[in-house]
Amino acid sequence: MKLTISCTAALLMLGSAAVSNPIFTTTLSEEIRHLMNKLQEFIGIDKVYSFCSEIGLKQEFLEFFGSRAADEKKWLDDAEEEFWVYLVQHLLRGALVREGVRSRFKSRDAAEV
Repeated sequence: MKLTISCTAALLMLGSAAVSNPIFTTTLSEEIRHLMNKLQEFIGIDKVYSFCSEIGLKQEFLEFFGSRAADEKKWLDDAEEEFWVYLVQHLLRGALVREGVRSRFKSRDAAEV
């Protein structure tokens, strides 16, 4: 299944111009989401995320599974809960660093912060 996702992802990354068929590219995107969902039935969501990040499908993973992070009724077990909490913290920390929020706090008076 991982091989199928990897090959499909490679085709998707070529883009619709290289494949010369935008409908085909859209179908690839839908198929990747279907395959990610199937893969999640066999391995944990954290491993699916790691795999998708490695092959360049992090954005697709977040678009497809991201709504589950906000709905605890969709979580399968405690491990998935821990994964979503960790991932949200990790992404938020990255966004704060990228936007320079931490450096702005350091330049202010400690009491004010």
